[in-house]
Amino acid sequence: PARPPAPTATALAQESLFAPPVAGAGDDLLAGLNDEQRAAVSCTDAPLVIVAGPGTGKTRTLTVRIAHLVRTLGAAPESVLAITFTNKAAGEMRTRLAALLGDAEAGRITVKTFHAFGARLLRTYAAEAGLTPDFVILDDEGRRELLSLAAPELDGAAAEAALAAIATAKNQLASPDAEYSQIFERYNAALRQADAVDFDDLVGLAVHLLENVPHVAATVRARYRWISVDEYQDVNHAQVRLLQLLAADGANL
Repeated sequence: PARPPAPTATALAQESLFAPPVAGAGDDLLAGLNDEQRAAVSCTDAPLVIVAGPGTGKTRTLTVRIAHLVRTLGAAPESVLAITFTNKAAGEMRTRLAALLGDAEAGRITVKTFHAFGARLLRTYAAEAGLTPDFVILDDEGRRELLSLAAPELDGAAAEAALAAIATAKNQLASPDAEYSQIFERYNAALRQADAVDFDDLVGLAVHLLENVPHVAATVRARYRWISVDEYQDVNHAQVRLLQLLAADGANL
């Protein structure tokens, strides 16, 4: 499926995912929020999508909701995963959480970009992913150099078109057009030989890992019970699939 199920009012799991509420513990967290923001922060027993325009406090609301889960509902910080799209946004969210919860508690929450989270999974479970823990992550220049070795007949615009086709295929978790299928295979073989991955592999190989190694999927799902995604409207298919796999055992998304 292209996207997770639509939000419902049904609880995601039979068992409680948090400790009993602490009376009054979250009052200070909710101060200054408007009614819609308070409603979003307080919705913790069902899937939730926040839809609002620029400058309306979506990221603030998401961050306060995470703090509310930890401070008021007793969710273990280690069970919380917050995913952003840029390193800058991740840094800003860590700063906001530290202001709300303190450095020690906030530091136990996982705040990563999609790609950084994928990289963590792949390094932690490198053997299961067919890599070594020290695999290299190629930047754009590294991708060009590797393609020139794997497909020396390509140069200039042809090489850039091939790299674009490879990236599109990986982000869609699909095979490339027939025109690029052999190049795709040669490029990926060169990556494996070099113990390297490209940027798009960080999500795609993480998806493959969770889909094909049950004990890894079970371990990761058992840890992350609360998943929040900032700027969800920007996800591609591989990122949606990663979220589906993470939340497949009843985690709150």
